[in-house]
Amino acid sequence: MAWGLWNKIKQGFKKVGSVVKSAAKFVNDKIIKPFKPMISAVANTIKPGAGMIVEAVSDGIDSVATGDYKNVAELGLRAISNRPGYKKLNF
Repeated sequence: MAWGLWNKIKQGFKKVGSVVKSAAKFVNDKIIKPFKPMISAVANTIKPGAGMIVEAVSDGIDSVATGDYKNVAELGLRAISNRPGYKKLNF
């Protein structure tokens, strides 16, 4: 009986995960990507180099939506290392 309950909980988590992935993909495709140049320009005027963070977030959302989780960490580190004043990291 406990295994049946555990399987129902796992199925519920899978459904929630698929909803979150589809919502993130929708937001990225419909809101972030079309306005990415404008968002990057505004971010760069507020803080120079911040536009790269917008690029990394958009690429990270794409990686999560496709299930490529290993790529997400690499994109985050690359965005941090490309900011002015940070030591360059080699990948």
